[in-house]
Amino acid sequence: MSARVHLVSLGCAKNQVDTEAILGRLLPGGCVLCATAHAADVLLVNTCAFIRAAEDESWRHIRALARAKRTGQKLIVCGCLPARHQAAAARVRGVDAWLGVRAAAGVAACVQQWFPLTHAAAPANGVPIRMTPRHSAYLRIADGCDHHCAFCTIPSLRGRYTSVPLQTLVGDARRMLAEGVRELNLIAQDTSGYGRDLRPRRSLAELLTALCALPGLAWLRVQYLYPASVTDELLAVMAREPAICHYIDMPLQHINDGLLRHMRRPGRAMTERVLAAIRARLPGVALRTTFIVGYPGETPAVFRELCDFVQTGMFQHVGVFPYSAEPGTPAGALPDTVSPREKQRRRAVILRLQQRIAYQHNCAQIGTVMPVIIERNAPGGMHGRRRADAPDVDNCVHVRGARHLGGQIVPVRITRAEPYDLHGQVVARRANTV
Repeated sequence: MSARVHLVSLGCAKNQVDTEAILGRLLPGGCVLCATAHAADVLLVNTCAFIRAAEDESWRHIRALARAKRTGQKLIVCGCLPARHQAAAARVRGVDAWLGVRAAAGVAACVQQWFPLTHAAAPANGVPIRMTPRHSAYLRIADGCDHHCAFCTIPSLRGRYTSVPLQTLVGDARRMLAEGVRELNLIAQDTSGYGRDLRPRRSLAELLTALCALPGLAWLRVQYLYPASVTDELLAVMAREPAICHYIDMPLQHINDGLLRHMRRPGRAMTERVLAAIRARLPGVALRTTFIVGYPGETPAVFRELCDFVQTGMFQHVGVFPYSAEPGTPAGALPDTVSPREKQRRRAVILRLQQRIAYQHNCAQIGTVMPVIIERNAPGGMHGRRRADAPDVDNCVHVRGARHLGGQIVPVRITRAEPYDLHGQVVARRANTV
């Protein structure tokens, strides 16, 4: 009988890619996924521990599953939480195996030991099994980080920046496209640093050029760029290649020079130069960023500076995180000068400012026709996304007349705008419009 696995995957898209690698080892080896924890043989939690809120969520799932375990069940916890809290993890009762990041081989070995499978063991380098819709996929081009921002735990969890060889990525992308993927989303802790650790040295511009040469690729999106690594060469390729979405996801964290210096981030002058270069080379680009509010030393005047920067209206998408003091980071040793309540208030202020800006951006789209990738059923129609919207984190387009077009890219006329989402109508039954 096959081992039944109940899976909980937490965190961002980068963590999801780790989960897909785990599934690539388990399912070919004879395991089956189970919707409920009670009916499973193996309970598996792939955790996130980037900030305290993510840690708390991970611990809630672990403790709930550990308390409800029945006789014979096994509980595996992997990912960032065990990597960060090895000593604390060992004291939690009910967990049968603690594994760190990149745990696909370890998870498969545990399951094989506890539940000898009826099928042949999965290959040592199993092909990941995607959790995304058939038409869209994440392609992780590197792991780890060398920047050592003062507030961030990633280098201690993921280690040094390590790029995936270019030919490996091209082969993975070719396989995904053969499976029906139309949209590739490139992810890493810092995608713009791709290839600097390889020998011979490579670049993100070189990788993008190679991927755009593959048949079947309609949209290529680049996420998580680092400001200091955005080069003229990269922007030239993004402007030249029609498959590349004019979408820049570049977490800035703040705009005040003093705070950026304490954060160990590029300063305001460099940030503004990079943003100006992006907008000049990619007219109409959709800009996404994230900010931290309540960082130690963020006085009311410093916060107003951030508000003024947001109000310039250049960003279509903005995420805001209240500062979380993380043990082991340089910032974690600083006095936390902003109260939790004030952090939440400042977050709400930025989000209200951005909501008005996003609504203005959306209203400007009314009457235009744009390609939309159709994703899932919704009341009265379907949900889709523009080139300006990344999966899972950005807005959607509510589309009428798109039944039976799931996974296809179709022309949609925008008819109505909301503060975040858009509404539209398919203008022709001609699919695969890029």
